[in-house]
Amino acid sequence: MNLPRNISTLFSSAVVKMALVVSLCLFLNFPVNYYTASAQDTSCGLVWDSVVKLMPDSLPISGRLPSIAAQGDTLHICWTNVSLPYTYLFPYMRSCDGGATFSPIIDLLDSLGIGFKPSNYRLISNKKMVCVLFNLGGFGSPVYMLRSYDRGTSWSGPTPIVVTDSITQMQGAAIFGDTILVSVSDYSHIEYFYVLSTDGGNSWSTPPTSNIEDKENSMAISPHYIHRMFGQGGVPPFLSTEILLSRSTNLGISWFDTIVVSQPDGYASIAPVISSRAVENGVAHIYTTWHDKQYGCGGLGCSIVFRKSRDEGQTWDDEIRLTEELNTTNSLGKVTHYGERVGAAWESLVSFLNDYPTLRYSLDNGENWFPLCYPAGKTDTINCGMSGIALSPNAVHMVWPQWTENTGNGILRILYRRGRFPTTVTETTTQLPSQIELVQNYPNPFNPKTVIGYSLFDVGNIKLKVFDITGREVATLVNEKKEPGKYSVEWNAEKFPSGMYFYRLELTDNKQKKYIATKKMLLIK
Repeated sequence: MNLPRNISTLFSSAVVKMALVVSLCLFLNFPVNYYTASAQDTSCGLVWDSVVKLMPDSLPISGRLPSIAAQGDTLHICWTNVSLPYTYLFPYMRSCDGGATFSPIIDLLDSLGIGFKPSNYRLISNKKMVCVLFNLGGFGSPVYMLRSYDRGTSWSGPTPIVVTDSITQMQGAAIFGDTILVSVSDYSHIEYFYVLSTDGGNSWSTPPTSNIEDKENSMAISPHYIHRMFGQGGVPPFLSTEILLSRSTNLGISWFDTIVVSQPDGYASIAPVISSRAVENGVAHIYTTWHDKQYGCGGLGCSIVFRKSRDEGQTWDDEIRLTEELNTTNSLGKVTHYGERVGAAWESLVSFLNDYPTLRYSLDNGENWFPLCYPAGKTDTINCGMSGIALSPNAVHMVWPQWTENTGNGILRILYRRGRFPTTVTETTTQLPSQIELVQNYPNPFNPKTVIGYSLFDVGNIKLKVFDITGREVATLVNEKKEPGKYSVEWNAEKFPSGMYFYRLELTDNKQKKYIATKKMLLIK
């Protein structure tokens, strides 16, 4: 097991510490002022800020394969360069205020004097740490890790975690607490394996049964299992490729429960991506997306399908098709979450040279999904590439590369856009129980009509109003004096776009004392 000469010299010590002191967010962040659009919009239920260039025009280089990870309101963004000169070998930026401002670009590898750029990488995070795992120096190089315990202020590494004479390429990575899992392809022996750390990356091991047969592996870690999801063709009694799930309770020493996750319908299901979320009862929810030919491929790509398990993969809810009839993709779907908010992203194809980043999200654990979002716009001259997605407490965050010229020439810039969840109006109840009661609308979600019920236990002036996610009043349903009793009113939202709305009931009694209750409702067209 020999490292390349210049790499082995560099990593002769056990761990090389790098003093990459990133500017403190409080003092040295700069405002994101490289706007490529000026108007704020509220399409697909989010309040979208303007598109931001993370790479200023003064840099004569192209970036690709951007990735983004969130630690609460701290965002981490990496990408790689594709053109000489390599002004930055491994560019990195972060935001400590949920995407309002960003630190200047730094190079995660420049201070080491390596001279190589990553050929493949994964950016992962949890509340405790953020890690970057990557191949260095080209196809088939060892796998290394950089990590930060202070949200990107300083980094340690890179530390080699997979060193072999074989031609290897990292496939994926997952993190849960101090456990980190990395899957690797060994092209010399045509096999796939993974390495594991249970102490936050200080030491690594290869479990005895870590060799796995299938290339399309996506892994996740939950409180009770390691989950391995993969596509396998000709699974008896099925003839087509299906998505399978295997689980391990002993860190991969043995695997059991090969569960067929995709519907065995005779159509190929490929390229699965998996994510897990621990919930209060200690049983994780599992989310996955994959390509599925069942719904058609449109000549350029296939549909993206979502499925969820509430019991760590034992049983699964029904499949949900996230793409629309003419909305196809040939890229890997991405799925992520923050609490009960779930986001999925992919690239929609216009032609073989033109695509644009696409997003759908759910606020209720994947039960209902908002319409398609297009952070870069929806035209046939976008010329984008693979995008990244992250969710924070208050927003969806997207990054993607885009050509400076619509012909697919020029320079690839890394762009960022934030879509904020509604914050102006919140669900509240300030009334005494003996005065008013506001009932949840039915049906909810709805399209386009819904009924709102309420009860009055005192005479008074009543106002029942509807607000959009920005807090703007869009409808007044009731504005009159009423006697005690039960009431209901229908709201027809036919002229309004899909999204989250709030309805507020206000009672002013004869003593001019106000009682207010607010609830939210979801319009999906």
